[in-house]
Amino acid sequence: PATSTATINKLSATTAASLGSQNISFNYTTCANSTLSFASGGDTVDMYFTSNGGALVHSYAGSTHNKVIFGAPKRTPEVAQSELAATYSAIVFDATSSTDKVVPAILTMPSSGNATADKITDVETDAKTGDAVTGSAITPISGSSGLFTATVTAGSDTGRISCTYFVVSSQKVIACNGYGKDATKKPFFFLARSR
Repeated sequence: PATSTATINKLSATTAASLGSQNISFNYTTCANSTLSFASGGDTVDMYFTSNGGALVHSYAGSTHNKVIFGAPKRTPEVAQSELAATYSAIVFDATSSTDKVVPAILTMPSSGNATADKITDVETDAKTGDAVTGSAITPISGSSGLFTATVTAGSDTGRISCTYFVVSSQKVIACNGYGKDATKKPFFFLARSR
């Protein structure tokens, strides 16, 4: 790499518009086949790069913790809901589920108003479960280059999610994460690509 310091210009959370910035220093061990590996603060870090500027960062330290950072190609303007408008195929990871933790879903994002999402029971026919989730208050994070938040309502439960939006080969992509409202605060995550 050109430098041994990675810079995160803006850290955000569902409860705060800005958490400041952070510099992460590292000494890379190997860089081959689009993968950079190094040690940082007792963690082993593997970074997988894409040709268009994206990255998947896997940081772990034995069995004590294991985290993934999903890096998308940088956008310059803030995202408007009208740009997001499309029907998306999605994969949902839901740690709060008592049955399947990973399921396919359909996300419908209008140019204004509420979005809807529903799990799919048959990927060939798009048969849905009928337990639709509503996304509202879709709000760009100022100065964040493609990040936005939304309110999610599932039945009587309401929570917040943080998302990033980018375009790959003319396909719109949205990646979001949030946490359940119960005491366990288990995470959920989804990755959606326009059809």
